Amino acid sequence: GEATEDGKKPKRASLPKGMAISQVDMAVADKLLSLPRELGLHPDSGKKIIVNNGRFGPYIQHEKEYRSIPKADDIFSIALARALEIMAQPKSAGRAGATPLKILGEHPDDQQNVGVYSGQYGPYVKHGKVNATIPPELTPDTITLEQAVNLLEAKAAKPGKSKRPAKKTASKATTKTPAKSAVKKTTERAAATKLKKAA
Repeated sequence: GEATEDGKKPKRASLPKGMAISQVDMAVADKLLSLPRELGLHPDSGKKIIVNNGRFGPYIQHEKEYRSIPKADDIFSIALARALEIMAQPKSAGRAGATPLKILGEHPDDQQNVGVYSGQYGPYVKHGKVNATIPPELTPDTITLEQAVNLLEAKAAKPGKSKRPAKKTASKATTKTPAKSAVKKTTERAAATKLKKAA
C-alpha cells in the first residue's frame, strides 16, 4: 500500500526470525499485520494479555511484564491459558539481576530457562549459575537453544583456575666472608711467628 493523503503510512510488520521472503504470501502477511494480538484479560488484574513479535522474537505482555514465547509455541495460535502459564513462570535473573534479552527455551536436564543476556564483555547465555560467552560467529539473534546448551555444558565442564600457592622466597643465610686483606694479614703473621721460632 501507499501512504494516504493525510501522510499516514500503511502498517508494517517484521518477518519472524528464520522466515524467508519466499515464504510470505497474503495469508502470512495478514497474520503478521494482525499483531499485536489480544488474547484476553488477566484473571487477577483484569488487564489485557497480548502477544507480539519483537526485536528478539515473539513475546507475551501483561502491563509492564514480558515473557518470551518458547519456540514450541506458535505466536498465532497460542491461547490465553498457555500465555498465563508462561507469565506465571519466574523471570530468569542474569548477572546482578539483569533482564534477559530473550529466553531460548528450557534446558533439557532440569527444564529451567536458558536466557540470552548482555554483559559488560559482550552477550552471553545463562542457565542457573553457569554463564557462557557467545562466540563471535554467533549472535544473540541467531543462537539456538541447542547451541546455548552446548556452550553451557562446555563451560561447566571446564575446571576452575586453581590458585597456585605463593612461592616462598628461600631466605639465604648470609655468610660473612672474611675480607681478603684480613686473610692476608693472618697468613703473614703466622709466617713471621714461624720464622722467629726457627731463629
